[in-house]
Amino acid sequence: MRKAYEEGLAEARSKANEYYLAAEKNVKDKAEKDMASFQKKAQKLLEKNESDILKAKESAMAEINKIAAEVAIETADKIIGVKVDTKEMEAVIDGLQKTEQKTAKAA
Repeated sequence: MRKAYEEGLAEARSKANEYYLAAEKNVKDKAEKDMASFQKKAQKLLEKNESDILKAKESAMAEINKIAAEVAIETADKIIGVKVDTKEMEAVIDGLQKTEQKTAKAA
């Protein structure tokens, strides 16, 4: 009788251990799947945010260039009495900015 009891107890422990290991594996698998999903979503969000920031930067730089061109036009008119076309001045500002960017990249 005692032998049967011990065998039953050993079998119950073995089954409990199997259930525990299976549950642990299921939890780990789900956690890994959830983490991969989270990382994928986070990467997409990061890429979108970087794109939005770049667009905002480009928009801000365009606005700054426009203001700089307007100031330069008014300055040229007031100081030396020369009327400069807005498009020409914007082209000059864009050229200066591109030259500055090339110089900054080279440094």
